[in-house]
Amino acid sequence: NAAAAEELLAECTDENETLNPLYYKEAQILIQLTLESIPEKRRNIFKLSRFGHLSNKEIAERLNLSVRTVERQIYLVLLELKKKIFLLFF
Repeated sequence: NAAAAEELLAECTDENETLNPLYYKEAQILIQLTLESIPEKRRNIFKLSRFGHLSNKEIAERLNLSVRTVERQIYLVLLELKKKIFLLFF
C-alpha cells in the first residue's frame, strides 16, 4: 500500500514541500499508527475511501450510512493525520 500512503502524504502536506526519504518513512509509520488508533468504524470508512477507491456514496450504501456521515468520518481521519504530521515535522 505504498501508493496509498504516498497519496495520503500528499493530501496531508503542503504540495510545495518534498519529504526526504527518512521523513517519508517516518510519515508512513505515523499514518499506520494513526489508522490503528482511530475507531474501527471510522478506519474502515477511510480505508474503503482511500485504499478501496470507493466513492462516498458507494461507502454509504455499503455500510448503510448517510453520505454526510461518510464525509464527516473521512474528514476526521484527515484532520487527525494532518495534526500528527504537523507535530512530527514542524
